[in-house]
Amino acid sequence: TEKDIVSIIIKLCDILWQLHHCSPPIIHRDIKPSNIIVSADNVIKLIDFNAAKEFDTNKSEDTIFMGTRHFAAPEQYGFNQSDARTDIYAIGCTIKYLTEEMKHVHQELKNVIDKCMQIDAGNRYSDVMELQSALKCIFPTEQPTEHKASFCKYLPVGFRSLNPPKMILASLYYVFVFWLSLSLTMINSNTGQ
Repeated sequence: TEKDIVSIIIKLCDILWQLHHCSPPIIHRDIKPSNIIVSADNVIKLIDFNAAKEFDTNKSEDTIFMGTRHFAAPEQYGFNQSDARTDIYAIGCTIKYLTEEMKHVHQELKNVIDKCMQIDAGNRYSDVMELQSALKCIFPTEQPTEHKASFCKYLPVGFRSLNPPKMILASLYYVFVFWLSLSLTMINSNTGQ
């Protein structure tokens, strides 16, 4: 759904914020649906850093093309240097791709896509937090699910997905391990007992 897509991209913005604020900043340069993993417990993971590069203030353009066609920003073709706004362009392409089959897309989300995918990087969102704020305005009631998802990461394995069958299996496993640890007896090898 649109809400699911927006929720995933909001979390992706948190990951990119950390990368873009490394010293020097790291630009992923290959944001696309196949490089975004959503785990069973709703944790977002960004993979495939083969095209990633450090931002260099002394360069005016990228030396070689890296990225995926239809998701790569114009500057990745040698017109300018990739920066945080390059990843923002790819996020716009990703949202557009994920919503293509939907019959109705909120106009606000279409506006976000259009701003992300501006040819001139100066007309895009200045950073991923500005983009994230725009996305949060589309579905403002999504905040509680974010809090719930952050709580789940502190639960033991088997309970993080909040999936009842998995939780029952995990409970049985933990009870079995506890019983097994209590039923074991120690033998002193020196006395033979």
